[in-house]
Amino acid sequence: PNHFANLSVFGGGGLTALSSNLLDNSDFLTGAFPAQYSNALSGVFDLRMRDGNSSEFEHSFEVGVIGIDLASEGPLGISENSSYLVNYRYSTLGLLEPLLPEDAQGTNYQDFALKFKIPTNFAGNFSVWGIGLIDNSGQSIEADTSLRMYYQDIEQEKVRQYMGTIGINNRFIFSNTGYVNSSILMSKDGIDLFSERLDSFNVVNPERKLENSYTNYTFKSYISEKLAESHLNRTGLTYQSLGYNLNMKAILNNSKYGNIAIENGRTSLVSVFSNSKLTFENLNLNIGLNYSRFSLNGNSSIEPRVGANYTLNQNGDELSFGYGLHSRLEPINIYFSRNDEGALVNQNLDLTKSHHFVLGYKFKISENIVFKIEPYYQSLYDIPVIEDSTYALINLQNNWFTNDAFVNNGKGRNVGVDFTLEKYIDNGLYYLITASIFDSKYKTESNRNWFNTRFNNNFLFNALIGKEFYFGESSTLGINARASLQGGDRFSNIDSENSIRNQEVVYDESNPFSNITDPYLVSHITINYKWNTESTSQQLSLKVINASMYEEFYGYRYNIKNMTVDEFREALVIANLSYKISF
Repeated sequence: PNHFANLSVFGGGGLTALSSNLLDNSDFLTGAFPAQYSNALSGVFDLRMRDGNSSEFEHSFEVGVIGIDLASEGPLGISENSSYLVNYRYSTLGLLEPLLPEDAQGTNYQDFALKFKIPTNFAGNFSVWGIGLIDNSGQSIEADTSLRMYYQDIEQEKVRQYMGTIGINNRFIFSNTGYVNSSILMSKDGIDLFSERLDSFNVVNPERKLENSYTNYTFKSYISEKLAESHLNRTGLTYQSLGYNLNMKAILNNSKYGNIAIENGRTSLVSVFSNSKLTFENLNLNIGLNYSRFSLNGNSSIEPRVGANYTLNQNGDELSFGYGLHSRLEPINIYFSRNDEGALVNQNLDLTKSHHFVLGYKFKISENIVFKIEPYYQSLYDIPVIEDSTYALINLQNNWFTNDAFVNNGKGRNVGVDFTLEKYIDNGLYYLITASIFDSKYKTESNRNWFNTRFNNNFLFNALIGKEFYFGESSTLGINARASLQGGDRFSNIDSENSIRNQEVVYDESNPFSNITDPYLVSHITINYKWNTESTSQQLSLKVINASMYEEFYGYRYNIKNMTVDEFREALVIANLSYKISF
């Protein structure tokens, strides 16, 4: 979960809502993932929260330029080894408001996370966990009329996003070879957006209104049992009751301000899976099947999954292969879009699907250094597109306000290779270097040409390196740096003549995303100095986000003063100096 996940603020989800101090070992899967995962095309991040300290109390308080962070953990006292873990953060980004993007004025956020671990003697181990966030941002009309150059300057907007999830999990061991893992979850998330624009008579008129909320109830359960010495099976189901309350209004197609969707109801998504892991001397084989059904329109998908890992030698080098068919729902509001006549036009959209093929080779260079290479190919189909156009939903960013009709006749392909060089921490030094070279294309039924997707940056290089220096037995200096070099952002040609005629940016979509900006470098730096006393641990930190001061490309916007189309870029640099004490 991320803050501002559906907005351009901080690059769209650049701030995580879960502190890294709360995380346990988690899985990040980018292709051909096992049968237990559904409703995902490109990747799965299976996050797990760690348990609190069950033997003694620990508390921490951190204060910095961008906010405060409070955390506490310790024994719960309900049963043996029971524990609690809580964390709360509140931002004070108002101090940095002069440095924030134009659409991020008045930005603040807060989040909360908790986990209770309650072991029992006869009913298994229970855990109760929760996470929530609230984000606020917006912008005001430019007071100085001489500086009103873009529509943003004559618009005022308020945005509020929120998310909350609470769940209860039980793990019950019923034999020496098996257990049942079950969870019940309730989640609610939503966004409230209200935008107004100043007209030529200096009157403020409504431009866009969005009040969307989603309340979901989820039941998940699986049985894991060792059926034989070399056969471990996991079989289960997930039932999601998906509630929606949609209220969207906007001015579209040069028409009057009106309704796009006003809906309130509930539907469901059911997923059933079974996966077997077969273990031989040098070979691990995973074979599984997933079935998903969307009750709104009855569309379903049967998805086979296969994965294999073969150990080549005593050094631990591995060769792997994975295949999977995967599917995904579109955002719920898409299914309830209404055309100009008020008719629902997307109720029968099928699931978007993709075949994943992945090869892998892992070479252990030394005890602490590992090199991996993974070529992959993904074949997408049933992509929703607009007939007789080049528009496809796989290029969607955050366009809630659409009343177009879509059909499932688009196709796509992603081909690439990933490289990873990782050094586990040793003598205070670690690094992780990754590289991806890829090509991402799509096409529609009405146009047989392959086009670039919005996200076809072609390459991405990441480097993360850190070093700890020890001073005596109680002080440590840590320096960490991360740099990302990636291909430029895709955009379509500008239709300058129609842009000036319509007084808004008009793109030539006959060959979408055919242009690309220059490659760019983004870097982040963290410096920590930590010292310990008999009863406390204290830390002074400096974190700089976007230390290279890269100006992010947001596309183009129409200049209402000069009647031109201008490139839109802004740089967001955040330097957070903080102090933390743990006791």
